[in-house]
Formats: sequence, structure tokens, C-alpha cells
Amino acid sequence: MSTQERARALMTRHYQLIKNRQQSMLERVSEELHYPESTSHNWSRIQG
Repeated sequence: MSTQERARALMTRHYQLIKNRQQSMLERVSEELHYPESTSHNWSRIQG
């Protein structure tokens, strides 16, 4: 595996971990606020 491929794999994994953590937080907050279940499945990437 080349250095570029390894870097890409690490960045992809890092992005997935962040996405999963944010999705979990969104689901917990929506449950606490008694939002409909479908609300917690919304996901959009914020550029920044």
C-alpha cells in the first residue's frame, strides 16, 4: 500500500468516526427532545 493510499484510508476512517459520533449525538438529542424518529436520520456534511 502506497503512502498516498494509506493517507487516504486514514482520512476516510477518521471521517467515518466523526460522522458516527455526530450521528449518535444527534440521535440522543432528538430522543431527549421527543422529535420524530426520522429527524435523527438526517445528515448533511458541514464544510468548514
